[in-house]
Amino acid sequence: MSNAKKVLILSQRGDWPGCDQALKGLEKAIEIEKGPAHPLKDVKDPVTLNTPLMFAAMENKITTMERMIELGVDPLAVNKEGYSALHLAAMYSREDTIKILLMKKGDPSVTGGPSKQNCIHLASSRPTSQAVNIVKILLSASILQGKNLKLVPDGVGHIPLFSAIEVGNLSVARELLANYTQEQLGHQKGDEKDTALHLAARKGDNDLVKAFIEFGAEVDAQNEEGQTCLHIASSKGEENIIRTLYLARK
Repeated sequence: MSNAKKVLILSQRGDWPGCDQALKGLEKAIEIEKGPAHPLKDVKDPVTLNTPLMFAAMENKITTMERMIELGVDPLAVNKEGYSALHLAAMYSREDTIKILLMKKGDPSVTGGPSKQNCIHLASSRPTSQAVNIVKILLSASILQGKNLKLVPDGVGHIPLFSAIEVGNLSVARELLANYTQEQLGHQKGDEKDTALHLAARKGDNDLVKAFIEFGAEVDAQNEEGQTCLHIASSKGEENIIRTLYLARK
C-alpha cells in the first residue's frame, strides 16, 4: 500500500502517529526525488470524498494539516455533502485550526451541506462557549472584504442568529447582534414569518427573550398567523417568558 493511501486510511482512523510516519515517507521520497512533488493531490475517500486534511482539521492537528497541504491536499476541496475543511472546522474545531484554513484562502461565505449554510451558520450552531470566538474570527476574515454574512439566509431561510437560537447559545446571539441589530431581529423565518423573538419563545428560552428585548426587539411583532410572542408563550405555558413580555410592555 502506498504512503499516500496510508495517510488517508490512518487519518480516517485517527491514528495520528501512524499518519505522521506515512507523511514522513512521502516527504522523504520527494527529498530524494523518487516520488511526485504533490503525492496527496488527488487522495480522498472514494465514497465520502473526504480528504485527509478534513479529518486532521476536525481533530485540530495543525502541524499535520500544514504538512498535508504542502504535500498537495487542496484546502478548498469539498466532500460529497459539499463541505470543505473550513466548514467542518467551523462545526468542530478550535480557533487555531480556523486561522490556518483562512490563511489558505478558505472563504467563510461559501455554502455547503444539505441546507446550503455558510461557515457563520455552522459556527453559530455550536452550543459551546468556544463558538463566540470562532464566529468572531470567521466574520473578520480578510477574504470577505466587508461582506456581511449575518444577514445571509441559508437554504431554508435561516440567518445565523436563528442557528444560535436553535442551540440556545446566548453568547453567540449577543455577538451577532453587536451590529445590524434591527435587521436581524426583524428577519422572519420561512412561511411562518417568525422573528427571533418568536423563535426564542417557542424554544422556551427566557434568557434569549430578555436579550432580544434588551437589543430592541419589537415585543408585539406578529407572524404569518397573527401571533405575537405572548401568544406563543401563553400557549406553551411559559410563565417566566410571559412575565418578561408583560414587564417589557409597561
